[in-house]
Amino acid sequence: MSFSFRSIIAIAATVFFLHPFVTAQGQTGATPKDLYYIIIDRSGSISVLVKPIEKAMTNLVGQLPQEAQVTVQFFDSAAGNPRSWLSLDEDSKRELLEWFHKEFKPKGETYLFGTVGDALSRVKSDLARFRSISVYVLSDGDNNITSREYRNWADVERLACELKRAHPYFSVCWYTLGFKPKDKPPAGGCVCIEDPPNPTLGFTIRRAPPSADFEVSPTSAKVNSDILCVLKNGANAEQAIWDFGDGVVVTNQNRAENFMRKHPYSSAGPYRVKVVVLGMGGVATTNCAVEISEDPQLKAAFKWSPGIGRAGIGPVQFVDESSGNPDSFSWIVGSGPPVQERNPSLVLQQPGKVPVVLTVRRGDKSSTTTNEILVLPPVPIPDFKMSTNLLMVGEMVSLSATTNESDWVHHWVIAGEVILEEGPVAHWRADRKGIIEILHQVKNDGGLNEKRDTLYVDVPPRHVTAAFHWSPREIHANDQVALVDDSSGAINSWTWEIQGHGLVTNRNPDVTFANEGTYAIKLTVDGNGGQASASSNLTVLPKVLSLQAAFVVTPTNGLATIKAQFTDKSKGEVANWRWDFGDGQSANVQNPSHEYNQVGTYTPRLTISNSKREEAKDSGNVRINVSAPPPPPPWWRIPAIATAIVLIACWVVWEWFKLRPLYGTLKWEYGGQSGKKGLADCDKSFNLSDFPDPRKGGWKPLGAYFIRNQRHAGGMHVKRNTGESILLADKTKFKLDGVDFEYRES
Repeated sequence: MSFSFRSIIAIAATVFFLHPFVTAQGQTGATPKDLYYIIIDRSGSISVLVKPIEKAMTNLVGQLPQEAQVTVQFFDSAAGNPRSWLSLDEDSKRELLEWFHKEFKPKGETYLFGTVGDALSRVKSDLARFRSISVYVLSDGDNNITSREYRNWADVERLACELKRAHPYFSVCWYTLGFKPKDKPPAGGCVCIEDPPNPTLGFTIRRAPPSADFEVSPTSAKVNSDILCVLKNGANAEQAIWDFGDGVVVTNQNRAENFMRKHPYSSAGPYRVKVVVLGMGGVATTNCAVEISEDPQLKAAFKWSPGIGRAGIGPVQFVDESSGNPDSFSWIVGSGPPVQERNPSLVLQQPGKVPVVLTVRRGDKSSTTTNEILVLPPVPIPDFKMSTNLLMVGEMVSLSATTNESDWVHHWVIAGEVILEEGPVAHWRADRKGIIEILHQVKNDGGLNEKRDTLYVDVPPRHVTAAFHWSPREIHANDQVALVDDSSGAINSWTWEIQGHGLVTNRNPDVTFANEGTYAIKLTVDGNGGQASASSNLTVLPKVLSLQAAFVVTPTNGLATIKAQFTDKSKGEVANWRWDFGDGQSANVQNPSHEYNQVGTYTPRLTISNSKREEAKDSGNVRINVSAPPPPPPWWRIPAIATAIVLIACWVVWEWFKLRPLYGTLKWEYGGQSGKKGLADCDKSFNLSDFPDPRKGGWKPLGAYFIRNQRHAGGMHVKRNTGESILLADKTKFKLDGVDFEYRES
């Protein structure tokens, strides 16, 4: 069965999107490594994106194949230590994600450009190890702390382009996480930009699309001989569909064999080999021409591995892929002498772009091809030595690289702080105690290498002084006493001399004294600053009983009969109470009451006991005093007292109802006429009927009206003979039978 190439693409796309989790099968033999380097912003500004980033990381790690190598590096105000997983089986994925969730705690400022630049330099030193390299940067783009070497995206872009030229399958992609920076990589440059529309709602870290680049060896072959088709980069490929142009279409899913396929042609002619590659990142396709004949054309071709060489380190393996059955080979690599082997293995000594010329011959025919191989300088050696690995606060340590070249750049980071000295020698004065990490980074055109070591900083020994105290401060027999060391200085040992206990060498011992008394205690301490002693005497009071009897009583004084209420205030686990009221009476309840009928002084006592039959008795300090009531008065006093009471009552009634002198002024007004009368001249009562007639026709009151001043009526008032009254206060106005009156107190 044969398919058109357009049909193959349609079928491939359908298969891929219906089965998005296609995995490689038949994984046998050595598998090329693919590196995924993930750089994650851990500064305070990223706090709102913790959950979306965690989810995106979990999804990406879950998709990566087992043979992938993953390196994760956090950064905030400084670059964190990168951590790598060399393969990704299920246990490794679980370990990676657990570590990620534990370490992802945003805080501090942002050291973006310096972290990304150093990470790419670190990748540069290992370019040849990997079939593909994908670098992901997850950051909102903020950069608070400036690197000396990488100050903006332009500096990072230059290094990214250098790596992209050196490695055909290198990529770096920045996920902006919603940030819209003014300073960003140029569009279409070597740093791609992914801008999730709303990262707080989630986003996906996309794997790079697969590459369909492949090699055919040879491109010119004899009829019925095999040609070999190999994908150059199967990093993100899950399936390869080959169309050999002669009606044969096959599918390759063998990741371990790098998606290889051999194929013989049974007839001569030109053919075009086409491939469709499917992966998690999409679909890719390309094609290549081959020539099949009975007498194939002689054509020189070769490849090499690794794709990038290191000067003076490791051989580069050159592989002849010439067609036309050559029988002799001549290689000229750089300025070196010719090499006559078919597949030579050579160590290249000079860095740079080295030309390689291959000439093949068959009889009198020859063919020559030329290519260039990039040879990087050796990665610099980061080894260094310290003048000491143990020092005191305030002392200086010298750090020096064991190897140095003129083009090497050194960075020293001590206790997380960058040292300004950038040469092969640096100095640091210890300003803190503890284990201090030292990072030495060395960089050249070959990449970045680094080494870590530690030193220990202690505080200088102080003069030793001995001191101690004990707790509790008040101690009774059989109490546990804690002896607490208060000494100062660098102390190595403690020796206690405790009377009755001998020598004790614990720093803070616990002791018990069975008997009351005074005990001598001495502490001797020994340390780097010498030896010192301190002594003191400890007083032990008598044993405190487990039961203490106590009570209160009210009242304690009074006239017979007194009803006293007793309230128990004892301490301890009391089971029984026995009261002796001091008058021959007793009780067995906790809070009794008792009447004292006889005059006298009584001493009540309380005895208590617990379930262990231990007893305690109160101190006996409580007294109750009962006094006799006073005698009744003599018989002759009773009539006199009654008479006095009657006289007083009569006087009160008289004072209540008697008439008092009048005061104030009474004004009248009627029909435009007015007048007034002073009431103080009227003695104790004034009859308004005797008032001068205010009207020409004469005033004829309808009743009798009197003004009087009596306490029971509230003071000054007008009273009618009918019993009604009007209380007079200052400026009181009233009307009687058509006449307006007003009373003034003045």
